[in-house]
Amino acid sequence: PISEVNLDNITAFMSEGEVQFDAVNGLKTPIASNGTIALDGREIYQHFVNWSKNPIMGFENSISKSSFNNGVAYYRNKKKRPIIYLDTQFSSWNTNQAWELELMFRRMRGRQGEFFASTNVSDFIVKSKTSTSFTIQGVDFYNSYYNSKIHKGVAVKDTGGGYAYNKIISITTSAGDSIITFQNSWLTTKSVSQLDCVSWLFLCRFASDNMSFSWTNQNVCDTSVKLQVLEYLTAE
Repeated sequence: PISEVNLDNITAFMSEGEVQFDAVNGLKTPIASNGTIALDGREIYQHFVNWSKNPIMGFENSISKSSFNNGVAYYRNKKKRPIIYLDTQFSSWNTNQAWELELMFRRMRGRQGEFFASTNVSDFIVKSKTSTSFTIQGVDFYNSYYNSKIHKGVAVKDTGGGYAYNKIISITTSAGDSIITFQNSWLTTKSVSQLDCVSWLFLCRFASDNMSFSWTNQNVCDTSVKLQVLEYLTAE
């Protein structure tokens, strides 16, 4: 809609005017949710592919400042865990990939929705496996993660390009190694050598209510995505 137009009369027979149009959806049918891959009642975000920039994991701690008799003191609230962000840029090589990302952003209503997202990097090495467990060499893994409130899911990319996801039930120790026990039986036909990338699967939400797409041409689109990692709680 145009509410006002100004014309600059160059001569009696020639005028110049600037017209601006707003592109709107109008009375378009709302976009339906089409998330098909889910774990524990939440959709899994599968767009971490074709990185155009190395993924970044950021940490933010809450630091407080107080003035005591002996001067200014800084301290960290030990009851609150650090805020963790996953930040990256990637290129879509067809319009469908960018469209699927926009659809998910709409389904999540920006920062409101919760979903699972993989770090898409090799976070740890599997020593051996069964259909319901991974063995990690040594007990350092157990000491670091057994009581974590965010390390509750695992994503696996196999050498054939397939993806699989599972929820962690417990992290324990046995014979000097760390044992991850999973909720569901999985990867029954895959050996350890076929696990190309084993990543953490975090519960997240979009860190912003805005998303930008930069189109290089009609097929290539660069997108910047920032996610905030959440404490793993039961889906409502």
